[in-house]
Amino acid sequence: MESEMILKWMQERKSVRSFTEQEVDSKLISKIINHVRLAPSGFNAQPWRFVIVKDKNMIQKLYQYSGYQKQLNTASCVIVLYSDLMDVHRKVEEVLHPEMSPEKKRSDKEALLETLEMAPDVLQSQGYIALGYLLLALTAYGISSVPMLGFDLEKVMELLEIEGSILSVVAAGYGVKEGYAHHRLALEEIVRLY
Repeated sequence: MESEMILKWMQERKSVRSFTEQEVDSKLISKIINHVRLAPSGFNAQPWRFVIVKDKNMIQKLYQYSGYQKQLNTASCVIVLYSDLMDVHRKVEEVLHPEMSPEKKRSDKEALLETLEMAPDVLQSQGYIALGYLLLALTAYGISSVPMLGFDLEKVMELLEIEGSILSVVAAGYGVKEGYAHHRLALEEIVRLY
């Protein structure tokens, strides 16, 4: 059953910081991103964009801009997830579903443009939904990963010619070992019921 597989990947997914020399095929990464783009977003804005870095010289520069985080030394590829609200603005007409009525399209377009102007953080944060999808999709295909922070974001944006806001940098490859067992707060510590 597919739902059981998704739950299995959620349980199996761990951050791995050391990878084998086996390369992750570029076609497989494209296939994974094709799945990730199905993530939901408000107004179907799809604010996420991806840069896939496989070039070892570029990865070495990312390593320097990361404060020398060692997982980049062995990663087969690095996936930079960012949101680009300017591009969302340019593509407003493209994200409106073709089956919507003209009045629904007009209404959604106005609401999306208003959100872009008045509350852009709402749409930008939608990119984190894609991050969750990405981490699970990598796991589903047997690829280990670790989402990373701590970069000199201005330098990364300049290097990769990114316009927008970087949400996460994900080192990926085939893991040397599984990573630590899950260690989470108890359910009753994070949930309140009314």
